Amino acid sequence: MAYRIGSWILVGLAAGLMAWFLWSANLFDSAGPGPPDPDVADTTARGQVEVKRSTLLTSDRENRPLLVRAARAVQPEGAEDRIDLEDVTGELERKGSVLKFRSDRAQYDNKADRIDLSGNVEVVSPRSFVATLQSAQVSLTDRNATSDEPVRVTFDGGVIDAGGVTVENDGARIVFRNRVRTVIRSNEGQVQQVQ
Repeated sequence: MAYRIGSWILVGLAAGLMAWFLWSANLFDSAGPGPPDPDVADTTARGQVEVKRSTLLTSDRENRPLLVRAARAVQPEGAEDRIDLEDVTGELERKGSVLKFRSDRAQYDNKADRIDLSGNVEVVSPRSFVATLQSAQVSLTDRNATSDEPVRVTFDGGVIDAGGVTVENDGARIVFRNRVRTVIRSNEGQVQQVQ
């Protein structure tokens, strides 16, 4: 008899612990599931996944960090390696300094390890230069960048306007092309134009 009572107490204790666990896990919430997380919305009706306020942190071959933030990120159905980004900002470490960039849109290709920036692209190297472009394609593995659209680079000593640019070797080699126009200011405030 004492054995039966002990086993019933043990069963009751186990059921009580299970009920407490389920209650603490909010499984007994009579209101149903809570509101969806405002940062994540799975839009399976259109076959894509959408994330608001997205952050990507990756690194290049030399383990230097690259940070990309977007107000909205969308991964289209069937495009597992592609993410479309909106209102993009980012930072990358470059030879002891930080290079900052922004654009209206970007497309990140994980397979090619590349990000294509488009719409009001701005690249800023603090105390060095500001580059404005309509688009730029950036390889994240070797940090080479290219643009076949007009580019303007403003720096302390002047301005460079060109129809395109290629940046190689982490900025050690920069080639401006297609109707390059340079304005250089000398120390005396004189302006010299080179075309």
